[in-house]
Amino acid sequence: MGLILLSAYFCSGRIWELYLFYVALGVAGCGAAPVSYCGVISHWFDRYRGLALGFMMFGLGAGALIMPSAAQCLIARFGWRLAFGIFGAAILG
Repeated sequence: MGLILLSAYFCSGRIWELYLFYVALGVAGCGAAPVSYCGVISHWFDRYRGLALGFMMFGLGAGALIMPSAAQCLIARFGWRLAFGIFGAAILG
């Protein structure tokens, strides 16, 4: 998912590239759904499974509060291509 977001920087503005970018982002985003990593958390933690799932969901909620504002600031300052590239690099980091 990080590589796909990073590739937004290289879109030249053709409409088919934008469609391809969002299709790839949607396909990769399915693997980043909470169901996929809830299974991982459930297998890793036996005794404190509820606490681990609670912290994971807290992180999702915190990200949902912070990321739209961060995205808006980055898009206003650098444009959408570079903002997506920055988020992709952050995910890879």
